[in-house]
Amino acid sequence: MTRTYDSLPLVLYLVGWGPVLDSIETHNANSNYKQSLMDARQQSLERQCTNQVNNSRLDVR
Repeated sequence: MTRTYDSLPLVLYLVGWGPVLDSIETHNANSNYKQSLMDARQQSLERQCTNQVNNSRLDVR
């Protein structure tokens, strides 16, 4: 049974579903890219906040 499922994308591609599969893969890649950008932005903001807190602690002393 697994061999049937392994070859399913190839069969769909040959039947004419290639553009649909390509667009799904492209959409997933774009979603992953956008998510990684948002994660990087979030980490950057967290670092900035941590730096501001640490700097303000230094100023108080």
